[in-house]
Amino acid sequence: MHRFVRFIACSITTVIEIVRVPLFLLRHRHRIFYHGFVYPCFSPSFGHSIVELDYLSRLYAPHRVSVVYFSHPGNNDYLPDCFSQSLTTVLYRQAFLIPNIPCTKQSWQMMRFFLLMVAAFKRNVHCIDQAMFYKTLSVANNALQFGREETGKLENDDDYSGYFHLLDRHIGPSPMLRHDLIVRCREAIKKKYPHFFDKPFITLLLRQKGLQKEHSTAFRSSGPQENYQAAVQFATENGWHIVGTGETDHRIFGNIPGYFDFGKTGIPPQLMNVFLLTQCRLFVGQISGPYLLPSSCGIQCIITDAMPHRLGVFGRDHLVIHKRLQSRRENRTLSLVEIFREHKDLAFGYNFGKKGITILPNTPEEILEAVQEGISILEGQFTLSSEDDELIKKFRLLPSAGMHLLFQANRPSLAILHRLREQRLL
Repeated sequence: MHRFVRFIACSITTVIEIVRVPLFLLRHRHRIFYHGFVYPCFSPSFGHSIVELDYLSRLYAPHRVSVVYFSHPGNNDYLPDCFSQSLTTVLYRQAFLIPNIPCTKQSWQMMRFFLLMVAAFKRNVHCIDQAMFYKTLSVANNALQFGREETGKLENDDDYSGYFHLLDRHIGPSPMLRHDLIVRCREAIKKKYPHFFDKPFITLLLRQKGLQKEHSTAFRSSGPQENYQAAVQFATENGWHIVGTGETDHRIFGNIPGYFDFGKTGIPPQLMNVFLLTQCRLFVGQISGPYLLPSSCGIQCIITDAMPHRLGVFGRDHLVIHKRLQSRRENRTLSLVEIFREHKDLAFGYNFGKKGITILPNTPEEILEAVQEGISILEGQFTLSSEDDELIKKFRLLPSAGMHLLFQANRPSLAILHRLREQRLL
């Protein structure tokens, strides 16, 4: 029944869009075709939208690109406002949205078809293809892989190494929320919390999505949020404010002085989320779409409860603290060195069930150590000894070919590396 409803809804969408899309292009022709480059942007998630817009903005700079941005329940309509210095965005809304019936792709396909038709007849108009610009500047040569727990096999992964290349070499403009929107958010915050901006703030976004979905999605969420209380307490007692956003449970941190929930400031949640991601001094969260925005803005990120081990994040200076893997057969926790050298399948993200592995969250101690180091870096009190440099170099040799972490070159906290040295593992 669901398939039939979906088929009918998508068919109706296609018929409607045949009329709506040309009228939309005609009405907005000056903004869409003025710059010569046009890109229809539809992504299924916030994270994918960030990568597409940021990649496009940086790759084509200093040229401006017109973007037809599809409004979708999984996206954030304020996100394009972070790229207004390089992208001219026109928001496209569907005629209707049926819950759980994804018709947006049909609308996007129709838009792309008509844009290609215009480009075929107008030599000064170019419709940008996503597949092509994603391959541009690739340093991994499409050799990245991931493991699928459900099949027990390695598969080819998306190659975003060209995007890493742009970020790593600071090519193109960084995202920046429009000034008027920044002022709007700051005034609303100051009205409710007059002294909030007296201290720098940390954005805490603890992912809880996907806990009931397939294995690879579920294990990317945070562990128990209570594990973050000690780190929040430390930060607020040492000159910082912390704001929870996303799926962070405010009830867990609400009694800690210096922790804030901006849900009642009167600012739309989507706008406040973008503000917190682009204006904080430090971001703490998981490997998920939101971290991409502060990372691209040059904001220090601490990625906790990270999985699988093959993954790092864009920004080699960010700390990545991977989850712990416990062998039920041996009743012990595997070291990072063992995971990368002796259990590459686990590092790639599969064979957990076959090998009797339990995925454990970061401990409160690990999270606290990472936040302490991140704050120390930002306050200019952090120095690396020659021994620390050597430890970091040794760790960066552990990931295998085909792993994102190999070229992203992130590292765990020094506290974790020191424990590996004390155990004579590194």
